[in-house]
Amino acid sequence: MECPRCIDVELTHIHSILLDECSQCGGVWYDSDELRRAKDTEDPDLAWLDFKFMEHENLCVPSDCVSNCPACNSALVSLEYDKTSVVIDACPSCSGIWLDAGEFESIMKSLEDEAASMDLSDYLRAALHEAREIISGPENRMSEWRDLKRVLRLMSLRLYVQKPKLVERMLTIQKRSPIH
Repeated sequence: MECPRCIDVELTHIHSILLDECSQCGGVWYDSDELRRAKDTEDPDLAWLDFKFMEHENLCVPSDCVSNCPACNSALVSLEYDKTSVVIDACPSCSGIWLDAGEFESIMKSLEDEAASMDLSDYLRAALHEAREIISGPENRMSEWRDLKRVLRLMSLRLYVQKPKLVERMLTIQKRSPIH
């Protein structure tokens, strides 16, 4: 498979997910679903935060791309991801994604910032969404349960930060209650 940016440069496999990287420009090709798996491997606490570029038109601004897909040779579409400066080159035919050097790290930073900026009500909404996904979601139930556990853990950490007196009262009540 050749790099869509560099002329006549073969992509080589990297990481356990077998991503294809260009040795010249440092860009990485993610076959369908590999970007999600790479994100989940990089930071499991962010696994519940999904980014599906082609499905969220409100988060991505499309524009023409001059490159072709290294997997199927279709024209790639450039998508500016949400409020970041990251431009994702996606293939509408095979769902692969090309990221230039450093763009994966920028996406991860954006997701970390999103999670850090959420308050308790945001986490509660996310927990309810994940609970619904257990029943009707596209991923398997075990994966959805793990996502729900991660959201609830992050929500409890946010509770400790935003409402320390409430947590202190809850722990006092818990200590006083008789164990059956």
